Amino acid sequence: MRIQVLGPVCAWRDGTRLDLGSPQRRATLALLAVSRGQQLPFSGLADALWGERPPASAPNVIQTHIKHLRRLLEPGRRPRAPSAVLPRLGDGYALRVPYDVIDLLRFRDLVAAAEAARRDGGQERAAALLADALGLWQQPPLADLPFLAAHPMVVALAGERRGVVAQYGEVMIAAGKSPSVLPVLEEAAAAQPLDEGAQARLIRAYQAVGRRDQAVAVYRRSRRLLVDELGVDPGPELSAAYVSVLRRRTRPPPGHGRVPDQDAATGPVPVSVAGALPAQLPADVPDFAGRDTELSALDRMLTGAKGSPTAVAVSVVSGTAGVGKTALAVHWAHRTRHRFPDGQLYVNLRGYDPDHPMPPGDALTRFLSVLGVPGDVIPLDVDDRAGRYRTEIADRRMLVVLDNALSEEQVRPLLPGSPSCTVVVTSRDSLAGLVALHGARRIGLGPLPLPDAVALLRTLIGARVETEPGPVAALAEQCVRLPLALRVAAELAVARPSLQLVDLVAELADQQRRLDLLDAGGDRRAAVEAVFSWSYQRLPAPSPAPSAC
Repeated sequence: MRIQVLGPVCAWRDGTRLDLGSPQRRATLALLAVSRGQQLPFSGLADALWGERPPASAPNVIQTHIKHLRRLLEPGRRPRAPSAVLPRLGDGYALRVPYDVIDLLRFRDLVAAAEAARRDGGQERAAALLADALGLWQQPPLADLPFLAAHPMVVALAGERRGVVAQYGEVMIAAGKSPSVLPVLEEAAAAQPLDEGAQARLIRAYQAVGRRDQAVAVYRRSRRLLVDELGVDPGPELSAAYVSVLRRRTRPPPGHGRVPDQDAATGPVPVSVAGALPAQLPADVPDFAGRDTELSALDRMLTGAKGSPTAVAVSVVSGTAGVGKTALAVHWAHRTRHRFPDGQLYVNLRGYDPDHPMPPGDALTRFLSVLGVPGDVIPLDVDDRAGRYRTEIADRRMLVVLDNALSEEQVRPLLPGSPSCTVVVTSRDSLAGLVALHGARRIGLGPLPLPDAVALLRTLIGARVETEPGPVAALAEQCVRLPLALRVAAELAVARPSLQLVDLVAELADQQRRLDLLDAGGDRRAAVEAVFSWSYQRLPAPSPAPSAC
């Protein structure tokens, strides 16, 4: 004999399916089977079959159901002989059959065997037993009796299965069999969208099979639901799964060269993975020239040469307009991006642009959006926004480039709180407050040394430079060896190939004429005069002359 309750309620004897009759009779058998051989009183059966107001005939109807079930399950029982399968116990009944008759009892026996195997270290055996246990579930329990769906015993059965699915998922992920368990975990996560454990296991399984984008999507969807439905942020388990995805590394395949930097404690520093991590750096400057000393100073930020191991490493690259602060910061960021596998954030704060400087609150909103925080949950208060930003990037190895800053007040809310992050700020101001209060390292950027300036012109203009070494040096000096002016002058030379460099130098001899020529074709962001004028526009108004006494 076999009895099924993990799906539609069915029974078989000698391979023949039995006709169990009406839904109420099937429900009587199912409830007795789920009671695990314990007595189920009349009142319990009546409540399940009719609710709070059973009819006066309820005892007689239940007795009739029991009589028919005894005939089906014990066809050889003599009339008036006590029932061994459905005995009367006190004011109720019990179903007494071997454990292997009811699929629910077989399910529980397999789960117990799997737990014993796990304790003994037999992960493969445990996984096989749990798979067999879950295979007994045809559909939700008592699937053909919808009026019992909310019954406490049926609800408990659904929860029992979810617990076993969780165990199965953990064992399979640990055994490296995530591809096989994915369909089960996807079904569980879809059925319980607010179950953080189910979402976390699905994230870990997606990560294990390399489907990183889907793992991130599951986290973002789950977080949005938790905030919208419950008004809470993700808990430790879901957050830990997401952080694990963000920190996942990939190493170059054998034969593709070593990873550039080594760490004695952790081994090679791996390169970042492709995917949805923030990667906001602008394009690197082509033909970057010189600045070896400044690049080395920035490199020292990553070696912990000085400063507290709990402090955020901050460097301020300061210098006049057109000196190449942004180019240096972006070039260094690209050169070291493998050291920041959790992403790179960049924002132009427009401190000296003709547009108004960007308020720090706007910059925080941009960063939070890129980090996956939905717009409707970004805090309105700037301080709260800054706190959420620090929370989002806590313990991540990230680079934050704050370009073209106007003041310390514009920068401070954008500083991370975790020493795993590194910050590079560029500004025409020295930002002494960041140095004094936040331990920032100042890197003053001056004009290029003459050899580097000439080398840049040689790269940009080409072979003509070799035939006119004197004018090239004069051209570099006329541009005050500022990279912006050098690049615009080189473009003038390339655009007029018939013009001798000595003649170009003569044209640029007049300073006003020089500024007019170095207008970069009207591009205000590349025109030398315009760029310098923005600094003047940000100067404070002169103080009035003191009056005579």
